[in-house]
Amino acid sequence: MERPTGATRRRRALVAAGELAVVALAFAHAVRAGWGRWGSLLFDTGRELELPRRLAEGERLYSDLRWYYGPLAPHVNALLYRAFGVHADVLVWAGICSAVAMALLLRAIASALVPRGVAVALTISFVYVCAFQHLAPVPIFQFALPYTYAATYGIVCATASLWLLLRHLASGASRADLPLSVAALALALLSKLEPAVPALAAHLVVVVARVRAGAMSRRSWIAYGLGALAVAAVYGGLVVLRGTGVWTENLAALGSGASRAYVVRTSGLLEPGESLAAMVRSGLALFAVAAVAWVGALRLARSRALPEPLAVGGGVALVAAGVARWIGVTEIFRALPLLLLAAAGALAGAVLRRRRDGAPLVPMLAVATFGAVALLRIALRASPHHYGFYLLPPALLAFAALSARELPRWSKVPALPWGCAVVGLLAGASADAWRTTAAAYEGHAVAVETPRGSFLVPEFDRDLAGAVRALAAVPPTATVACVPQGAAMAFLAERPTVDAMFSYLPMEIHTVAQDEAAVRRWRESPPDVVVAVLQDTSEYGKAGFGLDYAVRTGAWIAENYRPATPIGSAVIVLERRPGEGRAQPAAQR
Repeated sequence: MERPTGATRRRRALVAAGELAVVALAFAHAVRAGWGRWGSLLFDTGRELELPRRLAEGERLYSDLRWYYGPLAPHVNALLYRAFGVHADVLVWAGICSAVAMALLLRAIASALVPRGVAVALTISFVYVCAFQHLAPVPIFQFALPYTYAATYGIVCATASLWLLLRHLASGASRADLPLSVAALALALLSKLEPAVPALAAHLVVVVARVRAGAMSRRSWIAYGLGALAVAAVYGGLVVLRGTGVWTENLAALGSGASRAYVVRTSGLLEPGESLAAMVRSGLALFAVAAVAWVGALRLARSRALPEPLAVGGGVALVAAGVARWIGVTEIFRALPLLLLAAAGALAGAVLRRRRDGAPLVPMLAVATFGAVALLRIALRASPHHYGFYLLPPALLAFAALSARELPRWSKVPALPWGCAVVGLLAGASADAWRTTAAAYEGHAVAVETPRGSFLVPEFDRDLAGAVRALAAVPPTATVACVPQGAAMAFLAERPTVDAMFSYLPMEIHTVAQDEAAVRRWRESPPDVVVAVLQDTSEYGKAGFGLDYAVRTGAWIAENYRPATPIGSAVIVLERRPGEGRAQPAAQR
C-alpha cells in the first residue's frame, strides 16, 4: 500500500477538523438551548442527584441505600461530588461529557464503515434525536440529566467496547484492543443490563465466528475469562459484604411481576395493534426511500457525468428528509427492530456458510447484532421517546452502516444514493426532533433558584417548585421524605432525606411485606417533613400511593403527620405531629 503524502495527510486532517467543528456547533446549539431546562422536580432525577450525595457522605449502596442497577454510576457521581462539590451542574456536566464521548465513539465507528458525510450526519442526529431531545413531557430521557446515569454511562461503555472490538478485528496489531474491549464490556455490566446485553451479544457472535474459523487465540480466551471474573468478583463481593438483599431488595427488585404494566407500556405491547401499524408505516416509508435510492443508483450506473451524481444524490437526500419529517421522529425508525434482526440473521448465515472466508463480514455482523439487540427492550416502540434515547443510537449506527455500505454491495449499484438516503433520513428526523424539543423548552417558564442548582420547569411543576421553597424555610437539620417520588425537591432545598428508598412507586412497594417494612423503617427513623405528591400512578398499573398500594405506609403517614405549608392542588407538605412518629427505644419495639 502506498503511504499518503504530507499534503494528503494535511488534507485529511483539515477535513476531520471540519467535521468535528460541525459536530461541536451542533453540541453547542443543543446545550445552550436546553441549559437549565433538563430534569424534573418529581421524576427519577431526584434519586440521581440525592443518592450519590449520601453515598459520598459514607452510606453504603445496596444496604443503607436502595439501588436497582449496577454500582458504577452512583460511585462515579459520588466521586464527582467529592471532587467538585454537591451541585446539580456537576452531574449535568458529567452527562454532557458522556454525550460527547458517545458522539465521538459513534463517529469513530461509522467513519471506518461508511462515507464521511454519513458518519457526520449520524453524529449530529445523535445530538438532536437522542442526546438532548425533549420529546416526553418531562426531559429526563436525555443525556444531560437523565432518569438514570446507569443508562447513559452503560451505553457509552458498551459502545466503547464495540469500537475496540472492531479495532481488534480490523488489524489485530494492538494486543491491548481486545482486553480493553472486554474491560469496557465489564464496566457496562456493572452499570445497567439493557446497554450491556447488546455489547455482550456482539462479542458472542464474534467469538462464535472466530471459533468456527479456528482463529480464537489463547490470549483472547484469557481476556474474556478475566473480564468475567472481574464482574463476578464485584457482584459476589457485594453479596458477601451486604447479604442477599443486594439481589432480592435491589438488583432484582424491579424484575418482579409488579413492573409488568410499565414494561408492557414502554415496550409497545400495551396496544400491539397500534404498535404494529406504526411499524408498518415506518417500513413503508423506509421502503419508499430505498426505492428512490435504487432508482437513483440505476441512473448513476448508466451516467457518471459530474452534474449527475450531484443531482441524483441531492434529490434522494431531499426526498428522504421530507419522508422522515412527514412521518415524524417518533415513528420513522419503528421498523428498525425487524430490519436489523433480518440483516443480522442474513450476515450470520453468510458467515457460518463461509467459515474461514467469512471473516470480512464479522465486523458488520457485530455492528448489526449490537444495534438489533439494543432494540429488544423497545421492540414495538423503537423511537427516541422514553428508553429509546440511549437504546436507539446503536440501532441508528447499524442502520447507517448497513444501508450505506451493505445495500450497495448486495445490489451491485453505485453507493452514493444509498448514503444520501441515510443522510436525508437522519437530517429529517433531526429537524423534526428539534422542532418538538424547541417548543417543549419554551414551556419551561417556572423558575427554581437554589444554591444547589437553578432550573426552569414546566407549568405543571409549579406546585413542586413551591414545595422546594417551603422546604428551604424549614430548619436546615429537618429530614425529608417525598412520596411517591420527588427527592429532587429535598436535594435542591438542601434538606437531607431519610430512608433507604428515594421513591415509592408501585413496582417498589407491591407486596404487604414491603409495605410493612417501609412502615418499620419510618417508625424507627421518621422524617420531620413529608412531601406528598398527589401523583396518578396509573402508568404503573395502580391508582396512587396510599390508595391501592402502599396502603399501610400511607395510613401511618396520615396518623403521624399533619398538613403544614399550603402549596397547591398537586402537592401537600406535612409536618410531624408533636410527640408522634418518633423513634422508639429498641426495648419498646
